[in-house]
Amino acid sequence: MEDLDPTAIRALVENLIEAPCHFILNTDRAPFYGGEYTIYALEGEEKSRRLCLRIPCNRAGCHVPLVLEREAEVRRQIDAARIDLFQPLIAYDPTTENSIKAPYLALGWADGSPLKWSDAYPATDDRKSVIRAVANASLDLLRIQQPGETALEWITYKIDRKIARAESNELRGGTFIECKDQKQLIPKYWMPDLDNAPHVLVHGDISGNNIIVGDAPLAVRSIIDLGWAEMVPLQFAAVYPRFLTHEPGERAQGVSARNSPQMNQDRAFYLECVKTRAQREGGIELDYYRVLSRGDEPRRYW
Repeated sequence: MEDLDPTAIRALVENLIEAPCHFILNTDRAPFYGGEYTIYALEGEEKSRRLCLRIPCNRAGCHVPLVLEREAEVRRQIDAARIDLFQPLIAYDPTTENSIKAPYLALGWADGSPLKWSDAYPATDDRKSVIRAVANASLDLLRIQQPGETALEWITYKIDRKIARAESNELRGGTFIECKDQKQLIPKYWMPDLDNAPHVLVHGDISGNNIIVGDAPLAVRSIIDLGWAEMVPLQFAAVYPRFLTHEPGERAQGVSARNSPQMNQDRAFYLECVKTRAQREGGIELDYYRVLSRGDEPRRYW
C-alpha cells in the first residue's frame, strides 16, 4: 500500500475548505494514531478554521467503506440535531477514488488534550464540570431515535451471538457456560414496560482518551471517536460513561478495583445531573434516569 502524501492531503483539504491551509502540530511528519485511524490536523491560513483528516490505517479492508458510511451517517444526525461537543462532519469519501487515493473523514478539529482522571485528579469543582458536561452530552444523544426490534429481541439476539462464538472458541473474555448463564439472567434485568421504547444513539466509549478538555478552568471541549456509536434500545442505553464504570485497573482483579469512595461520589453526582435534567424535561429522559438509578445497575452490563 502506498504511503500517504502530505502534499496531496493538504491539497485535498484546501479544496474542501476553499482556502489555503497548513499542517499543525507537526502532523505532516508525525500524524496522530487513534484507534484504527491515522489523523492529520490542519488550519486555514487565516487561522479561522481547524480540521482533521482521519484516514483508516487499513485502507484496503473490505469493511472500511461500510464503517466510514456508518460513522458519517451518525455524525450527520448529530449535526442535524445541533448537539454540542461532537466534531462536525465536513466531508467524507469511503472509496479510494480521490486525490489522496484513500478513504477519509474530514471533521472539525477538537482543540485540547485527553482527559486525565483518577481518584486524586482533577479537583472537585473540575470533576463536577466534566461529569456534568458528559451527562448532558449523553442525554443530548437521546434526541437521535429510531424504531427497532423490541428490547427483549435485541438482547436475546446479542447474547445468542455470543453463545455461538463461545461455542466455536471465537469469543474472547467469556466461556460458553458463562454466556448461557448470562442468557438466563435476561428476565431479571429486562424491563417489560420499556420493551417497545425507541432505539437511541449511544457513544459507546466515553473514556478519558475520548474526552478532550481545555485548561484553566478544566472544561470539556469535545467528545471524539464515534467508532463504537450505535443505536440501542433505551433500557440498555442507560449506562454510566466508561470512565465511571466499575472496570478493573491494570493490576487489579474484579470490579472492586475501581469501586473506590471517590468513584462512588462521582457516580452519585453523574446520576444527580441526569436526575435534575430528567425532572426538568420529562419524557424519555425520565425513563433513562429510571433505568440508570436502579440498584442493580452495575450488574446490567451485557
